[in-house]
Amino acid sequence: MSISQRGRARWGSAGLGVVLALTLSVGVAEAAETMTFRISVDTSPTHVRTVWVEEFAERLKARSDGALDATVYHSGQLFKDVNVAKALRQGSVEMAVPGSWVLGGFERRLDAWNLPMLYGHGPDEYHAVSDGEPGRIIGAALEEKLDVKVLGKWFDLGASHTYFASRKVETYDDMKGAKVRFPGGAGLSARLEYLGATPVLVPWPDVPLAMSRGNFDGLITTNESVKSAKLWESGLKYVFEDYQIFGQYIPMVAGDFWKKLTPDQQQLMTDLWDEVATEERVAALAAQQDAGEEAKRQGVVFVTPTPEQRTAVRQRMMERQDETAKAIGIPADFVETVKAALPPD
Repeated sequence: MSISQRGRARWGSAGLGVVLALTLSVGVAEAAETMTFRISVDTSPTHVRTVWVEEFAERLKARSDGALDATVYHSGQLFKDVNVAKALRQGSVEMAVPGSWVLGGFERRLDAWNLPMLYGHGPDEYHAVSDGEPGRIIGAALEEKLDVKVLGKWFDLGASHTYFASRKVETYDDMKGAKVRFPGGAGLSARLEYLGATPVLVPWPDVPLAMSRGNFDGLITTNESVKSAKLWESGLKYVFEDYQIFGQYIPMVAGDFWKKLTPDQQQLMTDLWDEVATEERVAALAAQQDAGEEAKRQGVVFVTPTPEQRTAVRQRMMERQDETAKAIGIPADFVETVKAALPPD
């Protein structure tokens, strides 16, 4: 080998070492750029929302090779749902999945979910609305008003029915004169009044004691909530399974954090969220069914109106829908958009 050849060989090896060193240093630099972030929910560790947000976080870390590392804070450790939208807008938390019912103050059109046209419907109809054009409009409005990214499909909580303690309700007429605790919302209040009931607001933590004292006759809630609070111990005896509302959670990422992600990371988060949301919806339905079976084992009696009965009541309610929507402040064109997403009665 000539001197020049040996030189090229020596410098070639050195050059390879330099390239390898540079590659390793870049790899270390990239590893150091792990994006850690927080996800806020206010439900317990065993609640279906919390469990599946945790699942999302675990899959995200695995599929990003550790580059996206989220910690889920449950039970309102960071923020209650009612306060988390403001926290997202201020950059005080990176992600949250609040219930749609707490966001009406930021986007009035969300109250359309409580209008008569959705009364008595189940998950298929609500998914047609939230996954369709109405949900797209809501998502775009929240993104603009809160400076967030709506990540994808909404998680399910499940159907809320009307539960009673002292009053056995077997028909819609039996609801007349009943005082019914509801979670809020002008549309839901109007719906109860239409059914002849008196809506009353009681904070959820006060519900068991208030029920045991007879401060109200019944309440709108879910099987899961009944189970978690063991409301049968507070006097709950009957369920009128009328599908009053169907609760969903909206995934939102703070705008400043979203902008720090690469396009590939953003795509991974959106794709993975919809994958997890599809599974969560199945799990949420099963959880509500299991909770209902537990309530039955505890002696709670279920009465279920037929789909035809629910349809008949919904159609009568809709005679006043335009009036209700106008009073709440829901634009007429959006009401028509929601109606168009639903199957005809």
